[in-house]
Amino acid sequence: MCFFANAQENQLTDLFTAKLGIIGSWVSYEKVLNDDFTINTEIGLEDFAFRKRNGGNLEYSFSQTFSVEPRFYYNRKRRINKNKIVQNNTGNFVGLECFYINKTFTNTNTITTNPVVLLARYGINRRVSNHINFEFITGIGKKLSENSSNTIYLAFDIRFSYVFKK
Repeated sequence: MCFFANAQENQLTDLFTAKLGIIGSWVSYEKVLNDDFTINTEIGLEDFAFRKRNGGNLEYSFSQTFSVEPRFYYNRKRRINKNKIVQNNTGNFVGLECFYINKTFTNTNTITTNPVVLLARYGINRRVSNHINFEFITGIGKKLSENSSNTIYLAFDIRFSYVFKK
């Protein structure tokens, strides 16, 4: 019976979280697809910096975003073999995030369309306590909407999340 309980603790779990990071805040739900894959969906408020073409000054804006990201946790078996913590989906992951910026809820006129961005991301997720996780995320991507003209996005974020459901 003890082996069964330990095996359950080593599996990925569905997580409902509230996240606070250096560029925004989100509510997310991460659904397990199999032993190594999840799909993470988020709705949030993010801070973006845009350069104005005519003035050259940086203008900051807060925008509502919606995102979907399949994640592959590639080092879980190694973490389990080394008796490291894997609860709360702790591990390293790669993902492909697609997010939509809703210009209706943006506080600037810099965003003229509702852009969709596709990002290849690398991240680490670590359990700090039973209900607190730490995430570091970095990546690169491209804007997919009209008038994108080779717009490259760089992703970098540090987040703490409160886990409501395991």
